[in-house]
Amino acid sequence: MKKDKNFKEEFKIEGFNKEKYNEEYYNPDLYFKNENEVVFVEHSSTGDRKVHIGELCQFVTAKSDLPKSMILVLDAKGENPPSSDGEKGRLKYYFESSFKDSLLENIKFIGVVKNEKSISGLKLEELKEKCKIVYEKKINFYKN
Repeated sequence: MKKDKNFKEEFKIEGFNKEKYNEEYYNPDLYFKNENEVVFVEHSSTGDRKVHIGELCQFVTAKSDLPKSMILVLDAKGENPPSSDGEKGRLKYYFESSFKDSLLENIKFIGVVKNEKSISGLKLEELKEKCKIVYEKKINFYKN
């Protein structure tokens, strides 16, 4: 648990404030907010793939007035730790096959990244570039 506690204390996203987020059924590891969007960060120190799916479900159904993103940070060791590519595929499958469109309207980005010291303190766009992308909302710049 020390690894998880250290991560929660040290991880930052430039341009965002770390705040508390508590819903009745969801308490993410970290929650960041600025005036334009929010970011939920889940830190996986155990590598439990079923937990990752549960965290995805909680994130998708979490209430937010601002557009929201989720970053799953993998930090597991062991014989068969999950890989960023493997978890990207697993979460993408569940994301694409399990949720109503109305739940997806406010979601900007979902990504998976391996934990390294170099990911803390980055701007959100820089952090996204290091992620394996599960979902990224496409922005249509053309108006009819």
